[in-house]
Order: sequence, then structure tokens, then C-alpha cells
Amino acid sequence: MRIIVKCFAGCRDAVGSTSVSVELPDGTTVGEAFAELIDSYPALASYDRSVMLAVNREYADRQVVLGDGDELACIPPVSGGASRLWRGSAAAAVFDASFDADQRRQSSIKDKIRPVYKITDEYIKPDALFEWSLKPHHGAVVTFAGTVRDNSDGRRTLRLEYEAYAEMAEAKMREVGAEIRERWGIEDVAMIHRVGTLEIGEISILISVASPHRKNAFEACSYAIDRVKQIVPVWKKEIWADGEREWVERNT
Repeated sequence: MRIIVKCFAGCRDAVGSTSVSVELPDGTTVGEAFAELIDSYPALASYDRSVMLAVNREYADRQVVLGDGDELACIPPVSGGASRLWRGSAAAAVFDASFDADQRRQSSIKDKIRPVYKITDEYIKPDALFEWSLKPHHGAVVTFAGTVRDNSDGRRTLRLEYEAYAEMAEAKMREVGAEIRERWGIEDVAMIHRVGTLEIGEISILISVASPHRKNAFEACSYAIDRVKQIVPVWKKEIWADGEREWVERNT
């Protein structure tokens, strides 16, 4: 059988390609497939303990049996939190920006109730999700904006480069929204994550949670950013003042 292997961030650098086609015997498991990749690309061995693997855009145990035509994604630790550093280059995903404020003002309340979970390469404004979130029955709109700071681990940062497995990232953001709905009964959750090159002070992720009461909104927004950092496949690279470029990856 033949599968397609997608590689991101440090894993892509180890393989030297974003995508490779691999021939495997029928009945090969995810773990066996990754072991075969290490044989072909020894630099991947450094990820053997930390990599997460996904089959057709869903995280999968290494015991899962692959089928012909499956897509296997090698997902190194995602960005955020305590970090390990890996060298590499970045790529961008594309987002259809569709949040025109004037059109939203003219829309009905029903029209405004639609999920927003997007990867974008567009500049994110701080209030980009506020009007979408605000409804007559809400008493609180809590927004979190993650921004690019000018230092990390005692070193001066010039800018960041973000990369995402866009299709899976948007699906996982929707999954986080579903978890919030199940836990707090909150329907109005929105998330935008930017990719590409970001300058100091620019917004990398914007999350908005709206609910009748502030306590739930605060709790749900905090939960959202923590879960995004756990399961959403997005990576960032630090561009240091001395010219060095390094992937920032956290152990999940």
C-alpha cells in the first residue's frame, strides 16, 4: 500500500520535504511507519519520543493500522509554554478573511451566529471578534490576544514565524469550541490564529468567548488558550537579534 506522509516544522527539516510518498506492507501500523521513516531519514530519530502522529487529520496511537491512501502527519511538539529549540524554516497557510464590520452590522442576530475557527496570514486587529461575539443576551465578552514579545529565554527576539497544519488546526480549534460548549454551555466561541511572519507587538492568536455571566466567560477563555497550546498543530520559530533562527517546541 502507499501512504502520504506530511511533515511540519522540525520534522519537515529532518526529512527535507513537506510531503513524501511511502510504500508499506499491508497491515503496517502508525508506529511501524514512523520507524520506517526514521530508517530513511535518521534525523527524525530525535523526535521519536516527542512527535505526535495523526492519520487523516486525527491524532492516532501508534498501534493504529494504516490503510492504502491514508495521510500520516508527523507533528512535533506545538509552540508555547516551556520550550525545546529546533532549527528550521517556516511556511504559511491561507485564510479567507470575511469579517467586514459594516456587513456584520447589517446582518441579523441569526446570521451572526456562526462558528469562527480560522488560520490566517492576515493582520489581526484586537477587536476583530468582538462584534461577532456580542449578542443581546450576553453580559460578558472575554477576549485573549497572544502577542509577539521582544525577548525569550533571555535573548532578544526580532520577529516570529508561524506555521500551521491549517486544515487540522481549524478542526482542532472547533473541537476546543465543542468542549467549551459541553462544559459551560457556551455557544459563542471564536478563534483566529495567524501564520507567516509576525513583528513585535502583533497578535498571533485571538480568542473570544461570550456568555451571560463573566465567570464562565473568563474560565472558558482560559481553558481555550490552554487547549489550543495542547492540541492545535501550530509552530513558531524565533528569529533572534544575532541572526539565529530556531523552532520553539514544547513537550506535551
